[in-house]
Amino acid sequence: MTNKPNYERKFKELETKGVFVVDEDQALQLQREVQSHAVLSGVYVSLYNPAVRTMSGRTNAFFDEDSLTINFSTGEKELVDFLYWPWGW
Repeated sequence: MTNKPNYERKFKELETKGVFVVDEDQALQLQREVQSHAVLSGVYVSLYNPAVRTMSGRTNAFFDEDSLTINFSTGEKELVDFLYWPWGW
C-alpha cells in the first residue's frame, strides 16, 4: 500500500491535535451525533442499539467502523432531512 506512510503521518498529526477518538468512546459519540441530528431533523428515535464490535473479516485496520440500529417514527419530510444529512466525517 503506497499511501500507508502518508496515512500514518496524518493519523499522528490528528492524534496530537486532539482529534483522536478513543475506541471506547466511539459508539457513544456516534449515538450522540445521530441523536443530535434526529432532534434537528424532527425525527423521534425511540431506541438506540449500538452494534457489538467484532474484528472478524476486517480488511483495513486503519479505519474503525461502528454501526447503530435505531427505531424511529417521523414524517416523510423529516425522514428525508435526516437521511440527507451530510455526515461530514
